[in-house]
Amino acid sequence: MAAWTSFLLLVASIIWIWATLTYLPIEDRRDRIDWLPLPGVLVIVLGFVYFGGRAILAAAIRRRVNRLSGLTDVACLAALQVVEARRVAAREHTPSRSSRDARRMGAAPSPQPYGVSATGAVELVVGWMRFLSAGDARVAESATGVDAESSAYVVRVSAGELPVGVEAMRELAGTVSVTGRRALYFSTAGYTDEANEFAGRAKIALFQFAPCEGTLSGADGDGEALLSTGH
Repeated sequence: MAAWTSFLLLVASIIWIWATLTYLPIEDRRDRIDWLPLPGVLVIVLGFVYFGGRAILAAAIRRRVNRLSGLTDVACLAALQVVEARRVAAREHTPSRSSRDARRMGAAPSPQPYGVSATGAVELVVGWMRFLSAGDARVAESATGVDAESSAYVVRVSAGELPVGVEAMRELAGTVSVTGRRALYFSTAGYTDEANEFAGRAKIALFQFAPCEGTLSGADGDGEALLSTGH
């Protein structure tokens, strides 16, 4: 667009000079002949400035592009080296005994960003039980006195805002003495010191889970062992 503008200005300047000389008397042409070429000179100067500036800008852009291309190549090479290092580490990794012993029955439950109800908390715990190798885990019937169960475990679930107290532990321990299965307790708010101490004596595995974050952790030694080994 600018090149065409310069060309049109040059043509207009030539026409203007020709028209001016044509309509001037002969005796007046000599007085004005000195400044008549000025428009043409300006067009030439502007042309040099424009095209010279474009050439300088294009050269600067090419240098910038070449530099960015070089940086991109370096970044890609570094990323490939990191990926290759991780592949080598994965091939050479030797699982620990605890990870070999763990028998997961599926993926861990997904986070529940909007929280869960009491019933939803039990269903979420059933998912965690299956993740911990209890493939037959299910929501328990109300008459059983527990919230969830499997062939190997009986489970109580607390989704309240207060830590679970020792009385709840004693109730679960009584259920265990009748069923002969191992007891698990899942809580969103943790446990009191008395409850934790009683659970240690009664061999009740304690867990703390966060539905919104989708995380589960052992809250005592038995819970940590079950979480790491699957039994």
